[in-house]
Amino acid sequence: MEKGNDFEIETKIKLINRSVSDDQDFITSPQIQIYLLVNPRSGSREGRSYTILEKDCYQYELDNGDTCELNIINILLKDSMEDFKKSVLEKSRLLNFEDEPQTLKKIITVIAGGDGSFMNILKEMEDYGVILDNVIFTQFPFGTANDLARAFSWGATPSQRMKTDLRYLCNLLNSAKETGFDIWEINIHADEVNGDVESVDGNELISHQMHHFTKLMCHSFSFGLDARIGLNFERRRTRSRCCNNIRYALEGMKRVFCCCFYQRTLRIREILTKFSQNPPEDDSQEFESIQSDDLEENASDKMMTRQVKLDNKEFTIGSHRDEENTYYIRGNPVSLYCTNIAILMGGRNNIWEGGRNRSGITDKSGRPIDPRVFNNSVAYNDGKLEFTTFSSMFHLIFQKSRRVMQAGGPFVFEFEEYKKDEIEENKNDSEPQKTYINIDGEFYRISDIRKLTISRYFKEKQLRILVNENDSGSS
Repeated sequence: MEKGNDFEIETKIKLINRSVSDDQDFITSPQIQIYLLVNPRSGSREGRSYTILEKDCYQYELDNGDTCELNIINILLKDSMEDFKKSVLEKSRLLNFEDEPQTLKKIITVIAGGDGSFMNILKEMEDYGVILDNVIFTQFPFGTANDLARAFSWGATPSQRMKTDLRYLCNLLNSAKETGFDIWEINIHADEVNGDVESVDGNELISHQMHHFTKLMCHSFSFGLDARIGLNFERRRTRSRCCNNIRYALEGMKRVFCCCFYQRTLRIREILTKFSQNPPEDDSQEFESIQSDDLEENASDKMMTRQVKLDNKEFTIGSHRDEENTYYIRGNPVSLYCTNIAILMGGRNNIWEGGRNRSGITDKSGRPIDPRVFNNSVAYNDGKLEFTTFSSMFHLIFQKSRRVMQAGGPFVFEFEEYKKDEIEENKNDSEPQKTYINIDGEFYRISDIRKLTISRYFKEKQLRILVNENDSGSS
């Protein structure tokens, strides 16, 4: 018998032995309702340790005396997802009836898969009518990079006990700390004639034949060379975490050392014309330059004042030096990154920290803006996003970013309508310009992108999430 099958049988026995015995009374009204949504194909496919079980529902009495019901859902099975949405819809509505006696205290939804699954499931639940205010979410590290799970302190990979002891898993979730989490919405508009959105399905790049595309973002967004490398990697993904890391490295090396054999990826200033933050309508602050010589060495109060002004005013960054009251992108970077959490790329890069002493914007005369005007801290519940650029692939590898903006948005990106040497009458016959985009580790190729916006999805609230405070769930 193969080693993999031995592990599956051993795991199944351990989990079943730890479940409530079938001859015990069934808990009809559990106080804690937990839904474990598993993608058995994500990452190294460790989620199969849950989907191979003979049952998909387990009940326990937890350490604090509460009763708990754990439901395991394979998100690849349509019927299972439909049953899950019906169940969580009913439970979320139940919590709204405060005047009626009930035992249900909280609903926890756990996504055990890649980071992209988190936003997809969230959107499905909302579209179905689930009251998200009454559901608490978290992400387990069952994907490849697991950036979101790391941000929530669940670690890089799940511990063996998390995979084999379901009662322990329920206790861990019940004792985790609840906090808030910012969710962002990205809207992409492509040209009405040549525009298109493509994404990876298996090993193929498929066209969605659309000009407008909307997607939720939880931890990062980028466009440029890094997104192109990621898209090519997704088309060659394997089942092994180690092989995936090697594959990703090879894709990066191909773009650096074999660039003559591939179509060149356009740099940021070749495709982006303007990047701005739209201020509140009642904010009438005038543009004020923030040069290096405006800041004293230890003027912390002055820096705080500058940061407040950046947060609440229109902030425009152009690519071409032809406008007044505008900052400009420094150099001609290969990628532009937007982050909502501190650590990305499988725990390898703290992108904002990497640009601590480097500015990615200049004034009209070309003088870099002092990077001290930005706050060094990064938080997923502060209502802000951090934007950086990378001058080359080597800068990306070694975390040498340049800080561009740190603010609350909404943000607007405007792109070149068509290439500079192209004339109007040949526009419809020209080859569409390709822009590569990464949203939470899911990659897209956009033909003739025209505009992209980023804004808070929940305008006056945050998603409820669970954070592991004792780190006992990770390995």
